Amino acid sequence: MHQPTSSSRAKLLGFLQDLEAEGAPPPSIREICKELGFKSTNAASELIHSMVGTGEVIYQPGRARSLRLRVEPMKDDTGAVRSLCQHS
Repeated sequence: MHQPTSSSRAKLLGFLQDLEAEGAPPPSIREICKELGFKSTNAASELIHSMVGTGEVIYQPGRARSLRLRVEPMKDDTGAVRSLCQHS
């Protein structure tokens, strides 16, 4: 299993932000693959699970379209609140 890149993470966060701003439902795994240019649904699943592990997103396995941005702020190692939605 490979480690997802920060670019992929940023793209997924931006995609989720855009959908949320439009009032659209959360994306399916296949929609994430299409948006990020992944050929495999496994690559999207690995990215999602990695981001769940770091607290960037919330996801309920086995439930369709359950991927959400984390609402509450996270703190970095110094205790300062950092934005989850900043991407380059």
